[in-house]
Amino acid sequence: MAQVTATAHWDVDAIYAWLSGYQRQLPFVQMRAINDIAFHLKKRSLPGGAKAAFDQPTAFTSSAATWRVKKATKSNLEAFVFPEAKREPYLRANITGGQRGVKPFEAAFKGAGVGSSPADQFFPTNFARRNSKGNVRKATLDKIIQDAKAGATGRLSYFIGKPRNSSKPYGIYRRMARKIRPLYLPAVRPMQYKAIYDIGGIADKVISRQYQGLFEKYLQQAIKTAK
Repeated sequence: MAQVTATAHWDVDAIYAWLSGYQRQLPFVQMRAINDIAFHLKKRSLPGGAKAAFDQPTAFTSSAATWRVKKATKSNLEAFVFPEAKREPYLRANITGGQRGVKPFEAAFKGAGVGSSPADQFFPTNFARRNSKGNVRKATLDKIIQDAKAGATGRLSYFIGKPRNSSKPYGIYRRMARKIRPLYLPAVRPMQYKAIYDIGGIADKVISRQYQGLFEKYLQQAIKTAK
C-alpha cells in the first residue's frame, strides 16, 4: 500500500530527566503533535503535492477526501496516511513507479464485456470525448457499463467485445448511424508509470518543519494543565 508514516525520534531520556514530574504527559504530547501533522498532510500538503505533480488533476486524486488517516495513540506513536481504497489504484504507480494498477472502471469493462478481453487495462481513443481535465466523464463510463450489461443494441448505445463480421479488435465501441466507433481499446502491453508523486518526501518536509513547534506547543499546554 502507498502510504506515509508520521513519527518522530527524540532523546527521550534527556527529556524525561528535564521534565521530572511531567513524564507521564510526554506520550500524550507526542501523540497530539504527530496527529496534527498527519491531518495537515491529509488536508493540505498531499493534495497540494498532487496538484504540483499531476497535469490538471481532479478532486478524486487531489483533495483531502483522497486520503485516510490512522491516528497515533499514546501507546503507538505513529500515524499512517494512506489513499482511500477506491483511489489507491489511480495513485499507486505514480507514487511507487512501475506498472499501473487496474482501475475500477477497467475491471467493470471486463466483467460486462462479451468474450475474453486480451488485456486488463484499456486506453481511450480519439473518439472518446474528454472533459476539461482530459478524462472521460464518469457518466459516460457508467453508461458504457450499463449498456454492455443490458445488451443494448440501439443507435448510440455502447457495447464491449469484438465486433461481429469485422476485423476490428476487442474493445469498447459506440453504435453510430452507419458505423461503430472505438472508444477504448485494450492495452496490449501493461502501462508503466514513473514515480512522480513523492509523498514520502512531502511528509519528511512537513515533519521537519512543524514537529518541534507542535511538540513545544502541546508540552507547554500539558505543563500548565498538569495536576
